[in-house]
Amino acid sequence: MLMDESCLKFVEAISWLKGNKSNSAFSTDQFETTAEIISAVEKLYAAGATRVDVRLADDDDQHTSTLVVRAAEGDTARLFSTIWSLEPDEIHYYRGESSWVLWWD
Repeated sequence: MLMDESCLKFVEAISWLKGNKSNSAFSTDQFETTAEIISAVEKLYAAGATRVDVRLADDDDQHTSTLVVRAAEGDTARLFSTIWSLEPDEIHYYRGESSWVLWWD
């Protein structure tokens, strides 16, 4: 299991970001606008991600600073290179699930 999911919810990133009315729904330290993080998520999909979610806390479903990136087993080198290029403050890899949790401060 990626993490204790009892107080968290996960939503597909592109749909959540496009439906979010905030101009800066994601961590503004790295991505100044919602459009910038949408572009980053599209790059993750193009690099081989099978799903990208935003992680939302129960007390704030309009802003986040965390992505959960899932991939098929196998060639993840291109995807990891793309993840690294986004310069997250923290990266946690879950080998058994082929998943990364990316966090920006």
